[in-house]
Amino acid sequence: MSAAWAERRIRGASLALLSRAVRGRDERGAEWGEAMLREFPETCGAQEAVRWTASGLRVALRERRGRGQRARRPLTRRTRLSRRMIVTALTVTVAGVLINQFVLGLAPVASTSMEPSLRVSDRVLVDRLGFRLSHLNRGDVVLFRQPGDATSLQRVVGLPGDLLSCAGGRLHRNGVPAEEQYLRAGAEVVTDCEPVTVPEGAVYVMGDDRAISRDSRTYGPVSDGDVTGRVVTRLWPLG
Repeated sequence: MSAAWAERRIRGASLALLSRAVRGRDERGAEWGEAMLREFPETCGAQEAVRWTASGLRVALRERRGRGQRARRPLTRRTRLSRRMIVTALTVTVAGVLINQFVLGLAPVASTSMEPSLRVSDRVLVDRLGFRLSHLNRGDVVLFRQPGDATSLQRVVGLPGDLLSCAGGRLHRNGVPAEEQYLRAGAEVVTDCEPVTVPEGAVYVMGDDRAISRDSRTYGPVSDGDVTGRVVTRLWPLG
């Protein structure tokens, strides 16, 4: 699930919620609410869209109260329930997309580079916020943006300051062979790499299937800013 897709979902849900609040079942809402709707396309990104919608909801509420004080037309119980259901559904949609984008989310495994740990079509739960507070560790599987804005899942094998090298088909970290129990058992796994010291503000990643994985050995260390989440667990298939 890409960041661009999530942003489109958030903006679409925010606009739908604002439009419903301003117009209800009418073709046109009150003056200030309509102004908020017209200027919505000028917002940039998901967060600004959500903030704009929150402001628009307050405007729409004030205008509805004003109209209500003038008209004093009581709503039927069915109409009140219908409005509550619509607002609740839209609010839940926006909240769900926000949680998926910024807190916890699902991500598909799209390549075989992490086998045998993760296989194509597996679904993993991704922590999109907590890892920024607790920091990454060696062995973590992370979701990140590759050059060209593609996303990938790889394992962190080096942190800032680590000297990585390969000898005898094994990864060495700071001159000591790395313990990598997650590699394929019962088979000779050969790891080839050029010596490198991981710079500050970056991590070095490799796939568990070293023979086919395209990782930091190809495009270099991954900037912290390009890491978008850390895998918590595999959700599907179970077991």
